[in-house]
Amino acid sequence: VVNVKNNNDIVGTISNYASVKKSGKNYMTNCPFHLEKTPSFNINPEKQFFYCFGCQAGGDVIKFVSMIENISYKEALIKLAGVQGIELPAGLVSNFSSEETDKFKIIYNLLGEASLYFFEVLASASKEAETARNYLYMRGLKNEDIEQYMLGYCFASPAKFHEAVLKSGKYSAADLERSGLVVKTDSGRYFDRFFGRVIFPIFDRTSKVIGFGGRTIQLEGSPKYLNSPETAVYKKNSAFYGINMAHDAIIRSKEVILVEGYFDFISLHRNGIQNVLATCGTALSPYHVKYIENNVNKVIFLYDMDEAGIRATMKNFELFSKPGLNISVVKFEGAKDADEFINKHGLERTGAVLSKAVPFTRFLVDYAYNKFGRRDIESKTAIINFLNPHLRSISSEISRNQYITTLAQELAIAEDGIRELVFKGMKTSAQGGGTVREDGGAAILSPDASLRRKTEVDLLHSLIQNIDFLPLFLAGVNPETVKSPELLQMLEMMLGADNLSLTEDMQSLCAQSEYAPLYNKLLAVPLASENASKYFEDLITKFNNIIRKENIDELKMKIREAETAGDVETSKQLLMKVSALQKDNV
Repeated sequence: VVNVKNNNDIVGTISNYASVKKSGKNYMTNCPFHLEKTPSFNINPEKQFFYCFGCQAGGDVIKFVSMIENISYKEALIKLAGVQGIELPAGLVSNFSSEETDKFKIIYNLLGEASLYFFEVLASASKEAETARNYLYMRGLKNEDIEQYMLGYCFASPAKFHEAVLKSGKYSAADLERSGLVVKTDSGRYFDRFFGRVIFPIFDRTSKVIGFGGRTIQLEGSPKYLNSPETAVYKKNSAFYGINMAHDAIIRSKEVILVEGYFDFISLHRNGIQNVLATCGTALSPYHVKYIENNVNKVIFLYDMDEAGIRATMKNFELFSKPGLNISVVKFEGAKDADEFINKHGLERTGAVLSKAVPFTRFLVDYAYNKFGRRDIESKTAIINFLNPHLRSISSEISRNQYITTLAQELAIAEDGIRELVFKGMKTSAQGGGTVREDGGAAILSPDASLRRKTEVDLLHSLIQNIDFLPLFLAGVNPETVKSPELLQMLEMMLGADNLSLTEDMQSLCAQSEYAPLYNKLLAVPLASENASKYFEDLITKFNNIIRKENIDELKMKIREAETAGDVETSKQLLMKVSALQKDNV
């Protein structure tokens, strides 16, 4: 496990999913696990650890991959080992089932070989392949495009592909099913999922095949497009078609162009527009949005701007929350989509149209004007009612107010009336309680925590940050006086762990506990004191003084009880104990 972590730098790994920026010794980014406007996701390269002060997610590089890919910790370990070509020790592998160990390797290998099979079928001399190639030529593609995007074809016979795979002896029917390449009928028979279709391989950011899209060219009554189902490696709510080719250009330009279809992507990309992505037959999800918000300042939607497309874009708009993010749209005149427009008019005119992309809110306002007219109070009311959900979803209060003012002026109606409708029932955002740290994260404990509680957590913080303090703690503190369950459990785990876990794998040790969220936060937050040893010694003294004061207070209560009962002898004995404790006080 340690070897896998050491060979998968956490900053580099997270950079594959989000745009990170250096902040002091650490790195920061917007959290990929929840929507936020101010970065609170902290990456510590020294400890190879991440922590989000917003949602309290935290852990090592394996934990990050398991969360971002929505897979188990074991599966993430296997995946990262595979990325670096690390063979897991037999003892460790034996703790996994063979299915867990091989799942990713088998699926990735099978999908990669399937992609090559489909590509070779398309290049073959068969009549079917010729028909499929002619279809692609008709769509404006050349042989070099087919090769660059690894397009393929699956024979129309519904069993030809999977029978060839099974005949090779390398994979089972269960492997084919787990990879999403076949469909199993109620009777137990299999047929090829993509038979009779042109194939578009879907790659992840590292250019591994994770799934396919298929476009029918001859089967009537079938869906025009068909995509892979959810598998261990393909998650449609986070996959982008073309991300392996577009990511670098997106990072450089800080701008992304979103299209709907495979051909839209290919036509723009092959003509030199590199920062383009397509969703894989699904609407944008929060995972898509987080990738976009973490990497760009401008989004251009090249969706079909009919009624359905406009409403889909309105829903997509509501998912974005990054302040200052420019969301614009392009409506192609004389073409139904980006593919048709660029093939008809060329790169120069397409670029000119893209440069004139209209802010989506402005586009929506003009669309409402054309849809309802501006003749009378009824049409103006219809306009405001149509725009109201969108106006409420604008994250920038300044932008929202500007558009409300503009609407009032252009419709010649009272601005207050629009505001009343838009803001009616809207919840004003409130800042959460608790103090704020200078590093932007929430304070570890609320201000009203007791002094004992704060001191015990401070001791825990120091132990987690520096295991060398453990002997000093054990020599200076009686464990029986500790009340914090988190500190008690950490002491128990530390005393039972081997030296390697304590010095090199504290994250995994913390992850085993029910108190992992607090441990992760303490791992992420460095000690504020420059002299950590002196600080820890002072904490021990402070803690012992707290215990002493608690004992004195308890004795004084017993003295009052003894005096009330007239028990003079007991009262004297208790006073002597109080006096002794007070003399020992530092």
